[in-house]
Amino acid sequence: MKKLGVTIVGICLLLPIFRPTISVAESEIPEVIINEVAWAGSSISSSDEWIELKNTTNQDKDIAGWQITKNTGSETVIATIPSPSDPDQPSTHIIPANDYFLIARKSQEDPESVLDIAPNQIIASSIFSLSNTKLKISLYNGPYQTSQLIDVAGDGENPFWGNSGDIHISMERNATYGTGDMDTSWHPANASSHLDQGAEISNKGTPKDENSTPPPPAPTIDHMVPEIPAPATLDTDFVIVEIVGEHFTTTESLKIELKKENNTIPALDWQRISDTTLTQIHFHIPFDAETGKWDLEIINLDQSDKPATLINAVELLEPEEEPVNPVYSHDITISELYPHPAAGAEEFIELYNSGDNSANLKGWKLDDQSPGGSAVYTIPNDLIISPQQYLIFPKSQTHLYLNDTGDYARLLQPNGTLIDTTPNYGTAATGYSYSKINNNWQWSKRITPNATNIYESTAEEEENTNETDSDPTSLQPSEVTIKLEADDLALTSATLIWQVNLVGALGEMKIYQSNKATDLGHLIGSTTPNKLIYSVDKLLPDTIYYFTAVGTYNTNDIKSNQIKVTTLKTASGAADNKNNPGVAKQIMINEILPNPTAGDDEFIELYNPNSQAVDITGWKLLDASGKTYVINAFDLSELIITETEEDTEATSTVILEPGQYLL
Repeated sequence: MKKLGVTIVGICLLLPIFRPTISVAESEIPEVIINEVAWAGSSISSSDEWIELKNTTNQDKDIAGWQITKNTGSETVIATIPSPSDPDQPSTHIIPANDYFLIARKSQEDPESVLDIAPNQIIASSIFSLSNTKLKISLYNGPYQTSQLIDVAGDGENPFWGNSGDIHISMERNATYGTGDMDTSWHPANASSHLDQGAEISNKGTPKDENSTPPPPAPTIDHMVPEIPAPATLDTDFVIVEIVGEHFTTTESLKIELKKENNTIPALDWQRISDTTLTQIHFHIPFDAETGKWDLEIINLDQSDKPATLINAVELLEPEEEPVNPVYSHDITISELYPHPAAGAEEFIELYNSGDNSANLKGWKLDDQSPGGSAVYTIPNDLIISPQQYLIFPKSQTHLYLNDTGDYARLLQPNGTLIDTTPNYGTAATGYSYSKINNNWQWSKRITPNATNIYESTAEEEENTNETDSDPTSLQPSEVTIKLEADDLALTSATLIWQVNLVGALGEMKIYQSNKATDLGHLIGSTTPNKLIYSVDKLLPDTIYYFTAVGTYNTNDIKSNQIKVTTLKTASGAADNKNNPGVAKQIMINEILPNPTAGDDEFIELYNPNSQAVDITGWKLLDASGKTYVINAFDLSELIITETEEDTEATSTVILEPGQYLL
């Protein structure tokens, strides 16, 4: 008999190994699942634990005799659902449709419990204790040795989710079913229900209630562009071109920062393209930041405090030391401007080295008028200009736009010191160079890029030159003459043109305007005589004006003839803008090109959507810097010109026809 008893014991030991358990397929949802596990206890007691089952069907489910086990190295029964015949266990064994069955170590009335709802079954024994490091709970539809495995919670290692510091959090099942031995099937509770009042502050769980909604997933970083960025230097701005990852929050509660131990540098600005892409992330690196490699971290503040981290993403270095007092050449000057090139040519600014030593132009700056004007161009690389060398900088390189209606250029040393500036050249004639010749700025028909400037007059200028008086300083004041004419009359502007009998005889040219004949009037502007033309704007339509040009020769004032100019009325056939303002107001800015590719020009395009023509002569375009351009027929002579007869003199206006575009 003793021998037989040993055999029976041997058989009993083998039964658990060969029991016919059946795992649930991932695609099948069990009728009853393990829905919530409070494995970490509560803020009152570490033994305040519970397991919640859920009936996933629309019918009541009888679970009498079902068993729950834990496995921390060996499988142990921790709960058996009582059968109705068991008088010592009066708890119900029926789970109503879509309802819950709560098994706890402590009752609702126990002072060491935070439950505010009665459990269906209480198991006070320590056998119900749940492991904090080796959690695996199994649900069987009968005795575990011989019954079917219905569901599991955990994989025998650390719990997937739950306790967080001083906050006691249960582990809840996701609404979308997944096998219970996968961490993706669970989430930490982020709400409280059926807990004692006040317990919700330090406890999260939903016993015998619908599970809380899982928090959105924490962000992740796949890579950044550039993946191995050039080192950033202290006390500079630094830009990460792009960050690619997942789950970047769609709200404003996004934090991006560089982090090194306990030190952080926050991003100042960025663009969120999608929940997977961030671009143009701007940082300012403080001068006192620690050098070395910094991590990149992204946190969704409204979703999770768990950051996405890219290790050693950015390296910070000390800036290179510059000479304490760098010495820059004072022999570099602006020598030529080409503001209004002929067809096929390109604007340029030319520099000249008048010294005896070469100079490195790296860091030097070119600019046009300030404030306003184009963005400053800084020479980015080493560029040597030899003694007596000329060097041009085309517009396609600098993106400096010299206005046809007047502008000037400036040259600054790398430290910001203004070293040279040109006069404002006024209206630029097509194909003329504004050149510095014998230390005087003047217009020349000869364009001399990268070469010595040469004055070349037009044929008309040569005819008006007194060849016998080749030396301007030998003339008497009475021998110097100025002939003044007007052209390109418009509603609110006109162009004055003068001829001097000997180019170079006069110094500054002053322009006077009057409302009365023979009255000199008031000074409206000044320029150089070599410019030959001067644009007058801000005039009134259909108004008589008188203009006089006065030049200076050896301290003597030389007056031109006085001319009479009558500005235009509204052009025939065009809409009267004053009498029909509704039509005029429909003229729109239709298109702009602010940053053209190499070889192209910026432009602004207007459009007339009306069924009537509109006279836009004298209208103005104004940018944010306050620069104004007046639309006149002179500038647009190849585009839209309507010839009219006014006081027997031919005049021109700019008419925008119905459906017409103007560039």
